[in-house]
Amino acid sequence: MKKTFFLCFLMCLLIANRSVSQDANEPLSGIINTVQDVELQVNSTVAPDSNESADDLMMTTTCDSMLSIMTGGNGNRGNMFDVTAINALKITKFDVHLDSFKITTYKIFYHMGTYQGTENDPAAWTLLGYRDSVRAKPPHHPTPLNIPINVVIPAGITCAFYITSTISNRNNNYTNGTSLGAIYTQDPNIILYQGCGIEYPFSGTPHVPRIWNGRIHYCLQPVGINEPGSENVKTSVSPNPFNSSAIITIGGKTPCNYSLRVFDLLGNTVAEQNHINTNEVKVEREQLSEGMYIYKLFTKEGTAIANGKLIIE
Repeated sequence: MKKTFFLCFLMCLLIANRSVSQDANEPLSGIINTVQDVELQVNSTVAPDSNESADDLMMTTTCDSMLSIMTGGNGNRGNMFDVTAINALKITKFDVHLDSFKITTYKIFYHMGTYQGTENDPAAWTLLGYRDSVRAKPPHHPTPLNIPINVVIPAGITCAFYITSTISNRNNNYTNGTSLGAIYTQDPNIILYQGCGIEYPFSGTPHVPRIWNGRIHYCLQPVGINEPGSENVKTSVSPNPFNSSAIITIGGKTPCNYSLRVFDLLGNTVAEQNHINTNEVKVEREQLSEGMYIYKLFTKEGTAIANGKLIIE
């Protein structure tokens, strides 16, 4: 009797853990994965931590997360969607809604501005990082990717993300939306918009509108990437946006022997000038690519006295 019960128990386990495939854009099977999650970190390549590359520029005070819907109902290998920062923040990592019973490799791409118009243009995107051997949590539960992306988004700025599995039949679960580009959800600090489902890599016709399923982790008020005018010296930039060069003008009394540092949105220092004693400083584009940058002015003692945005066209 005990032997028969044990054999039946083993058969039930084998049936419950069999692999289930899902075609892109087909309804989910609804079968629940009971396999325990094991987070492997083999062959992981991630973007450099800005804490190291920008001299503690990115130290933060308050961290939080925002959960999207987790009902699934549809799927494809990749999702593209936009977020807008209500307050200046740094997105640190994402959780996703991966197919049950699946293990795959994930990649995360981004660029500033909306994703619309760049769905099939790999050159418009920057790879933030990837991770192999991501194992799915049970359906309707976020699967941590543990890819530290550290993308800083100033208040009022929109950023596009492309989060994708790279292996066939290893799909992101997402939910059919109602209106492309409409706000799906938001909290006091960040807005998530309805986006699209799309094949990897950047291929095929986007399926719209689709609501990305997952969780966004972020930290508020990174030191040094505050909003313009947050320090005690007022500045202006002209022209802004610019193509070749711009002039930063200091209003009021000119500090003595101050310095200028320019940062990209990952917090890396991309330009620097020292020993400035005039109320105007010229910023040359040189090798900088199109996009948004943050500048900061420092006293000779290293105290930040002004900051603002530079936009290169």
